[in-house]
Amino acid sequence: MPRSRRPVALATALALLLLGTAFTAPVSAAHVACGQVITESTTLHSDVGPCPGDGLIVAADGVVLDLNGHEVRGVNGAEETAGVVLRRVSGVTVTNGTVTGFDAGVVVGAGGANVVRGMTVVDNVGNSLACNLGDGIAVFNSQQNLITDNTVARNGPFSGISLVGPSTGNNVKANQVRDNNLPTVYCGNSRQDMGIRLEGPGASGNMVDANVVERNGLAGIAVHSTVRGEPTNDANTISDNTVAHNGVGVGGYGIAMLPNGPLGPVVRSSGNTVRGNTVVANTTDGIHVPRGSTDNALVANQGSGNVRYDGADLNDQCDDNSWVRNAFVTVSQPCVAGKQGPKPKQQQGDETVTVTTRAMPDLP
Repeated sequence: MPRSRRPVALATALALLLLGTAFTAPVSAAHVACGQVITESTTLHSDVGPCPGDGLIVAADGVVLDLNGHEVRGVNGAEETAGVVLRRVSGVTVTNGTVTGFDAGVVVGAGGANVVRGMTVVDNVGNSLACNLGDGIAVFNSQQNLITDNTVARNGPFSGISLVGPSTGNNVKANQVRDNNLPTVYCGNSRQDMGIRLEGPGASGNMVDANVVERNGLAGIAVHSTVRGEPTNDANTISDNTVAHNGVGVGGYGIAMLPNGPLGPVVRSSGNTVRGNTVVANTTDGIHVPRGSTDNALVANQGSGNVRYDGADLNDQCDDNSWVRNAFVTVSQPCVAGKQGPKPKQQQGDETVTVTTRAMPDLP
């Protein structure tokens, strides 16, 4: 992302000097421009862009950035850009507008306890050689954020919403995540794009709750494997989501502890809770637990019409995974249905697609 930015207005600087503190009340912002650094609560009075670089950069704690129904638009050139960047801040709220045409729509970079609410984040496509962005909303190395009530569509090649690096305690709640399924090859793999992506390494203790996740690429909701020796993506809760028709064009899962991962030996995600979800008509499995993913609790989910299985556990006798009170039409072995019995002789193997992992991007 480019580092040259407009200075804060002189009047604002003088006011801060006199008061010794940042304003907390929203201020008029009719002349906010591309690349503006936001250091006080701001309400847009007009659209911003098209921006050749980053859109808006929030660089102070406790700020409310209200797009007020307006749009931040990029031109998505060769340089890696984002529409709204939260740069190592805490307690920030971004709300009520549209971000489109960047490599990523909203990027939360470090900091924590921020809120992204009521946004429409569409058509943000990562096409730079850096290949760190390619999402609607991406949280990097940040904790305790709330991502809620957003519409996130047609972003990629990574995801609608991603939690990357050691991002813990985040809540991805009540979003509409649809059609993040780019068919074109980016970042060396045409099967990357997913609805909600817990990539990590170290994406643990997060909640993905009450989202509608439809028609995305490799998976609707995916908890990734990590390279052996790196922090794992464990103890996440995936609850009360509607996950349908995912795996567009390539075959894929509704909800998955992904069997695949970065190159080299990987460790599967374990200790997750998958509860009360509805998984329908996904093009491989509705809920997929691969070999090596253990101690998961899969409770009171329901599924039908998934192409291979509604519920699939590829560990012998489900290992230490607990499948309880699920309502599935098809299952991979009796323990998924909560019954005792031999493992089927024709148990199908895991997928072997390699999934790209990313580093923290350079923030403007």
